[in-house]
Amino acid sequence: MTMGRHGQPAGTDARTLIPTDITGSMLTPNPLVDYRDRYRGAMLGTAIGDALGRPVESRSPERIRARYGLVTDFIPWLESDDGPAGKFTDDTEMSLCVAQSIIERGGIDPEDLADRFRAWGRIGRGMGSATRDACRRLEFGYSWYEAGSASAGNGAAMRAAPIGLYDSVDVDALRTDAATTAVITHSDPTAAASTIIAAYTVAHLLHTPVGQFDADELLIGIEAIMVDVEDPALPERRDRRSVVTLLQRVRDVFAMRDRCLEEIFALTYNGAFVLESLPAALAAFLSSPEDPEQVIISAVNGGYDADTIGAIAGAFAGAHHGESGLPGRWIDGIEFRTGLEGVADELVSLTGLGPMPAPIQNPAPDEYDPFVADGRRWITLVHSDSAALQPDEAHDIRLMPHPTAARELVR
Repeated sequence: MTMGRHGQPAGTDARTLIPTDITGSMLTPNPLVDYRDRYRGAMLGTAIGDALGRPVESRSPERIRARYGLVTDFIPWLESDDGPAGKFTDDTEMSLCVAQSIIERGGIDPEDLADRFRAWGRIGRGMGSATRDACRRLEFGYSWYEAGSASAGNGAAMRAAPIGLYDSVDVDALRTDAATTAVITHSDPTAAASTIIAAYTVAHLLHTPVGQFDADELLIGIEAIMVDVEDPALPERRDRRSVVTLLQRVRDVFAMRDRCLEEIFALTYNGAFVLESLPAALAAFLSSPEDPEQVIISAVNGGYDADTIGAIAGAFAGAHHGESGLPGRWIDGIEFRTGLEGVADELVSLTGLGPMPAPIQNPAPDEYDPFVADGRRWITLVHSDSAALQPDEAHDIRLMPHPTAARELVR
């Protein structure tokens, strides 16, 4: 039996992962870039866009304006006490799963990542149906390469930022790793292609100094990384008689980048279909590449799948502008800030682009303070304490994406 790079049987669909050594391309670190700041920005930007968009998810832009005006700050979910404001969802939780798996395993280990998704799937916030079904299959014992749903939803692209951060130089590794992480939950080739493009965009923007972004260079890079990637033409939501590939819709967005964003969103629609959400996130970034706050606000107020489009656009804006370029009120208001910054610091150290993170002094219970006990890596002291209370669940608690999730599992 022929085996793929990550140990899966080779097949004929998206589970046949992208071959290595196709593009021969490398991205070059830039001495003008503060990579620790950029890595933090990508993780925080993901969470900020997610949290800002979650309360208005599924609403049209018109309904958002009628109820809130322009959404520029965190508001509680569902206009209730189910907060707090600044609470993120599955987009960020799954991104944390990917990041923490990379850190613990020293790279992409699909079996470990699938195990994290399985554990997270028991209590994850706001997960889509395709992801829920895949997590259920993992609970039933399906292997990582068998569990994915045949869905072209955006549940894989939304968690791509850590792939772009880890494989920020090696484009071929990025292609394979992005596809690998995608098929655990989404086996459709367009879902894998969207994850590749999202991860590559994060990596490209990491190395681009502020004020030097060139949209044409980004598009050239996207087209290069998509060489030989399966990208079938799919029917559009707005007109089922019309079909388009993901790459063609991305080209459309780049060609329209000087037009009114509302006109572009009328084309992309901004739904959970990756033909819609990834191009919409790119459109939001291209509309204001030097204004990260406006990028995220535009993405969220475009409506429909506002949290995921906000998360993807936030990853782009944060990767380009860093933590220092994001509004302080958002950084201060996002939950588990230390965890988001902590995984970013560990990732940048792992790639050699930044220093080793300094230990947290006198950490609070919810602060990200990884430690090893009995040969096992725990994310925070809360996880270890929760495991002591519920020893039968210790393995799953250790894999939870943040302390709140650990407590929820115990309850």
